[in-house]
Amino acid sequence: MFPTAIRDAAKTFPAGTGLGHDHISPRAFLRLSDAALEALARLFMAFEKRGAWADALNLVLIVLLPKTDGGVRPIGLFPTIIRIWMRARILIAKTWEAETAMPEVFGGPGKGAQAAADQTALVAETASLDGDAFAASLLDLIKAFETVPHDVLVKAAHAKKYPLILLRLCLAAYRLQRTIGVDGIFSRKVSATSHHGWRWIRRPGNP
Repeated sequence: MFPTAIRDAAKTFPAGTGLGHDHISPRAFLRLSDAALEALARLFMAFEKRGAWADALNLVLIVLLPKTDGGVRPIGLFPTIIRIWMRARILIAKTWEAETAMPEVFGGPGKGAQAAADQTALVAETASLDGDAFAASLLDLIKAFETVPHDVLVKAAHAKKYPLILLRLCLAAYRLQRTIGVDGIFSRKVSATSHHGWRWIRRPGNP
Protein backbone atom coordinates (compact mmCIF):
# COMPACT_ATOMS: atom_id res chain seq x y z
CA MET A 1 0.00 0.00 0.00
CA PHE A 2 1.28 3.45 -0.96
CA PRO A 3 0.64 6.67 1.02
CA THR A 4 -1.18 8.11 -1.99
CA ALA A 5 -3.82 5.38 -1.65
CA ILE A 6 -4.56 6.54 1.90
CA ARG A 7 -4.76 10.18 0.87
CA ASP A 8 -7.06 9.33 -2.05
CA ALA A 9 -9.26 7.27 0.28
CA ALA A 10 -9.59 10.11 2.78
CA LYS A 11 -10.75 12.45 0.02
CA THR A 12 -13.78 10.27 -0.73
CA PHE A 13 -15.43 10.94 2.65
CA PRO A 14 -17.77 13.93 3.03
CA ALA A 15 -16.83 16.45 5.70
CA GLY A 16 -19.90 15.68 7.79
CA THR A 17 -19.65 11.89 7.76
CA GLY A 18 -20.61 10.06 10.95
CA LEU A 19 -17.76 9.22 13.32
CA GLY A 20 -17.06 6.11 15.32
CA HIS A 21 -15.86 5.89 18.91
CA ASP A 22 -12.47 7.40 17.99
CA HIS A 23 -14.09 10.71 16.88
CA ILE A 24 -11.53 11.19 14.09
CA SER A 25 -12.71 12.67 10.80
CA PRO A 26 -11.44 10.70 7.79
CA ARG A 27 -10.54 13.95 6.05
CA ALA A 28 -8.17 14.78 8.92
CA PHE A 29 -5.78 12.25 7.38
CA LEU A 30 -5.27 14.70 4.50
CA ARG A 31 -3.26 16.86 6.90
CA LEU A 32 -0.71 14.12 7.63
CA SER A 33 2.77 14.33 6.16
CA ASP A 34 4.03 11.83 3.61
CA ALA A 35 6.17 10.22 6.30
CA ALA A 36 3.14 9.79 8.60
CA LEU A 37 1.08 8.30 5.79
CA GLU A 38 3.89 5.90 4.94
CA ALA A 39 3.98 4.78 8.57
CA LEU A 40 0.20 4.27 8.49
CA ALA A 41 0.50 2.26 5.27
CA ARG A 42 3.03 -0.01 6.99
CA LEU A 43 0.63 -0.36 9.91
CA PHE A 44 -2.17 -1.37 7.54
CA MET A 45 0.05 -4.01 5.96
CA ALA A 46 0.91 -5.31 9.44
CA PHE A 47 -2.81 -5.67 10.18
CA GLU A 48 -3.22 -7.56 6.90
CA LYS A 49 -0.32 -9.89 7.71
CA ARG A 50 -1.69 -10.53 11.21
CA GLY A 51 -5.27 -10.89 10.02
CA ALA A 52 -6.63 -8.89 12.96
CA TRP A 53 -7.09 -5.34 14.17
CA ALA A 54 -5.53 -3.70 17.21
CA ASP A 55 -7.44 -3.95 20.49
CA ALA A 56 -7.87 -0.16 20.52
CA LEU A 57 -10.09 -0.49 17.42
CA ASN A 58 -12.32 -3.22 18.86
CA LEU A 59 -15.61 -1.33 18.92
CA VAL A 60 -18.31 -0.53 16.36
CA LEU A 61 -21.03 1.98 17.26
CA ILE A 62 -24.51 1.00 16.12
CA VAL A 63 -26.71 4.08 15.80
CA LEU A 64 -30.38 4.27 14.81
CA LEU A 65 -31.28 6.67 12.01
CA PRO A 66 -34.91 7.68 11.43
CA LYS A 67 -36.45 6.39 8.19
CA THR A 68 -38.61 8.60 5.98
CA ASP A 69 -41.47 6.07 6.10
CA GLY A 70 -41.27 5.66 9.87
CA GLY A 71 -39.17 3.57 12.20
CA VAL A 72 -35.40 3.53 12.40
CA ARG A 73 -32.54 2.02 10.44
CA PRO A 74 -29.44 0.74 12.27
CA ILE A 75 -26.00 1.54 10.81
CA GLY A 76 -22.58 0.58 12.12
CA LEU A 77 -19.88 3.22 12.52
CA PHE A 78 -16.47 1.59 12.32
CA PRO A 79 -13.36 3.25 13.72
CA THR A 80 -11.99 5.70 11.17
CA ILE A 81 -8.73 3.76 10.74
CA ILE A 82 -10.71 0.74 9.51
CA ARG A 83 -12.88 2.84 7.20
CA ILE A 84 -9.78 4.40 5.64
CA TRP A 85 -8.28 0.95 5.05
CA MET A 86 -11.46 -0.29 3.40
CA ARG A 87 -11.52 2.68 1.02
CA ALA A 88 -7.80 2.38 0.30
CA ARG A 89 -8.16 -1.28 -0.70
CA ILE A 90 -11.45 -0.96 -2.60
CA LEU A 91 -9.66 -0.73 -5.96
CA ILE A 92 -8.45 -4.32 -5.53
CA ALA A 93 -11.98 -5.49 -4.81
CA LYS A 94 -13.41 -3.57 -7.77
CA THR A 95 -10.76 -5.03 -10.08
CA TRP A 96 -11.66 -8.54 -8.92
CA GLU A 97 -15.37 -7.76 -9.35
CA ALA A 98 -14.85 -6.62 -12.93
CA GLU A 99 -12.78 -9.72 -13.76
CA THR A 100 -15.37 -12.14 -12.34
CA ALA A 101 -18.57 -10.33 -13.35
CA MET A 102 -21.37 -12.56 -14.69
CA PRO A 103 -24.30 -11.29 -16.81
CA GLU A 104 -26.88 -13.00 -14.60
CA VAL A 105 -25.64 -11.31 -11.40
CA PHE A 106 -26.94 -7.77 -10.93
CA GLY A 107 -24.64 -6.50 -8.22
CA GLY A 108 -22.02 -4.41 -9.96
CA PRO A 109 -21.86 -0.87 -11.38
CA GLY A 110 -24.96 -0.07 -13.43
CA LYS A 111 -26.52 -3.42 -12.60
CA GLY A 112 -28.77 -2.85 -9.62
CA ALA A 113 -32.10 -4.47 -8.80
CA GLN A 114 -33.99 -1.90 -10.89
CA ALA A 115 -31.87 -2.73 -13.96
CA ALA A 116 -32.65 -6.42 -13.53
CA ALA A 117 -36.39 -5.73 -13.26
CA ASP A 118 -36.38 -3.39 -16.29
CA GLN A 119 -34.44 -5.88 -18.40
CA THR A 120 -36.78 -8.71 -17.44
CA ALA A 121 -39.84 -6.59 -18.25
CA LEU A 122 -38.41 -5.71 -21.68
CA VAL A 123 -37.74 -9.36 -22.52
CA ALA A 124 -41.22 -10.32 -21.30
CA GLU A 125 -42.91 -7.66 -23.48
CA THR A 126 -40.85 -8.72 -26.51
CA ALA A 127 -41.84 -12.35 -25.97
CA SER A 128 -45.51 -11.33 -25.71
CA LEU A 129 -45.36 -9.40 -29.00
CA ASP A 130 -43.77 -12.38 -30.72
CA GLY A 131 -46.28 -14.80 -29.23
CA ASP A 132 -43.57 -16.67 -27.30
CA ALA A 133 -43.83 -18.11 -23.83
CA PHE A 134 -41.75 -16.42 -21.14
CA ALA A 135 -40.84 -17.13 -17.53
CA ALA A 136 -38.43 -15.42 -15.15
CA SER A 137 -37.17 -15.88 -11.62
CA LEU A 138 -35.42 -13.14 -9.62
CA LEU A 139 -33.60 -13.90 -6.37
CA ASP A 140 -33.01 -10.97 -4.01
CA LEU A 141 -29.82 -11.32 -1.94
CA ILE A 142 -29.81 -7.86 -0.38
CA LYS A 143 -29.52 -9.21 3.20
CA ALA A 144 -27.51 -12.34 2.45
CA PHE A 145 -24.33 -10.93 4.01
CA GLU A 146 -25.92 -11.19 7.47
CA THR A 147 -26.51 -14.94 7.36
CA VAL A 148 -23.83 -16.52 5.17
CA PRO A 149 -21.52 -18.70 7.34
CA HIS A 150 -17.95 -17.47 7.12
CA ASP A 151 -16.57 -20.87 6.16
CA VAL A 152 -18.86 -20.89 3.10
CA LEU A 153 -17.68 -17.39 2.23
CA VAL A 154 -14.03 -18.45 2.47
CA LYS A 155 -14.62 -21.47 0.21
CA ALA A 156 -16.29 -19.24 -2.37
CA ALA A 157 -13.39 -16.79 -2.15
CA HIS A 158 -10.95 -19.64 -2.81
CA ALA A 159 -12.97 -20.79 -5.81
CA LYS A 160 -13.27 -17.30 -7.29
CA LYS A 161 -9.70 -16.26 -6.40
CA TYR A 162 -10.74 -13.33 -4.21
CA PRO A 163 -7.77 -11.84 -2.27
CA LEU A 164 -7.89 -13.87 0.95
CA ILE A 165 -5.73 -11.40 2.90
CA LEU A 166 -8.35 -8.71 2.38
CA LEU A 167 -11.22 -11.08 3.13
CA ARG A 168 -9.65 -12.16 6.42
CA LEU A 169 -9.24 -8.60 7.64
CA CYS A 170 -12.76 -7.66 6.50
CA LEU A 171 -14.20 -10.58 8.47
CA ALA A 172 -12.13 -9.48 11.47
CA ALA A 173 -13.72 -6.03 11.17
CA TYR A 174 -17.25 -7.43 11.19
CA ARG A 175 -16.43 -9.54 14.24
CA LEU A 176 -15.52 -6.53 16.36
CA GLN A 177 -17.50 -5.82 19.51
CA ARG A 178 -20.54 -3.60 19.11
CA THR A 179 -22.66 -1.30 21.20
CA ILE A 180 -26.06 0.15 20.31
CA GLY A 181 -26.78 3.81 21.08
CA VAL A 182 -30.12 5.56 21.58
CA ASP A 183 -30.17 9.30 22.29
CA GLY A 184 -26.52 9.24 23.32
CA ILE A 185 -26.91 6.28 25.71
CA PHE A 186 -25.04 3.13 24.69
CA SER A 187 -25.45 -0.50 25.68
CA ARG A 188 -22.81 -2.84 27.02
CA LYS A 189 -20.39 -4.30 24.47
CA VAL A 190 -21.59 -7.42 22.67
CA SER A 191 -20.20 -9.70 19.96
CA ALA A 192 -22.52 -10.47 17.04
CA THR A 193 -22.02 -13.89 15.51
CA SER A 194 -23.76 -16.01 12.89
CA HIS A 195 -24.11 -19.79 12.75
CA HIS A 196 -25.94 -21.79 10.04
CA GLY A 197 -28.05 -18.82 9.07
CA TRP A 198 -29.21 -18.02 12.63
CA ARG A 199 -28.03 -14.88 14.36
CA TRP A 200 -27.61 -14.30 18.06
CA ILE A 201 -25.77 -12.03 20.46
CA ARG A 202 -23.01 -13.42 22.68
CA ARG A 203 -21.71 -11.39 25.57
CA PRO A 204 -17.93 -11.42 25.99
CA GLY A 205 -16.85 -14.17 28.36
CA ASN A 206 -20.03 -16.26 27.92
CA PRO A 207 -20.15 -19.47 25.85
